[in-house]
Amino acid sequence: WDVAATERDLDTVTQILAGLGGSGKRFLYLSDASVLGDTADSFGNEDNPTSPATPHPWQVRIEEMVLGAVAEGIHSVVVRPALVHGPAGGSLIDRLTVKAHDHGRSVYVDDGHWRTSTVNATDLIDLIVHMARRAPEGLRYLAASTEVLTWRQIAEIISSRTNAAKGAVSISTAEASELGLDAPRMTINSVVRDDAAHRRFGWTPHAEPFASSR
Repeated sequence: WDVAATERDLDTVTQILAGLGGSGKRFLYLSDASVLGDTADSFGNEDNPTSPATPHPWQVRIEEMVLGAVAEGIHSVVVRPALVHGPAGGSLIDRLTVKAHDHGRSVYVDDGHWRTSTVNATDLIDLIVHMARRAPEGLRYLAASTEVLTWRQIAEIISSRTNAAKGAVSISTAEASELGLDAPRMTINSVVRDDAAHRRFGWTPHAEPFASSR
């Protein structure tokens, strides 16, 4: 959905890994839970493989680069957050909110039935701190709260918070892409559980869920 940003991500990570080779230093890559692809009516966890149908295939490539760098003497770890919201978080939520302010409508794609797990940025930062200190190299961790929302529910919440005059409105995939929204991410189910993070670090999200946060 943003080819230039994708190439920048790949180039940036490549350069960082080249600079860290043989250092034994820690490197944590923030990926996305959607690399598991569409979880349908079930849920994904760390045992699920990445999917060729992921909306962000470049993140799978970067994950492979990052974890492959363990063999080059880099203490690499990957964290895959669900839909991020809250302070200093959630570029997609931020874009949806800005669009609602600017256009007087909060949007979702088609009927908005696809579901997503969420995670508050405060909880995500807490997990990242744990991982930076204690995570073994070469592993992937999911980060998600127990909250699961449809994209239509997300649009309705944003509409209420922004007082969007036209309310929550359905748009096409093409229109979402034209607006600079992550249409592929908004049209799959991405429901996940963070089993490994909870087992290893005792990490349990405590911050407000998206539905009740302000």
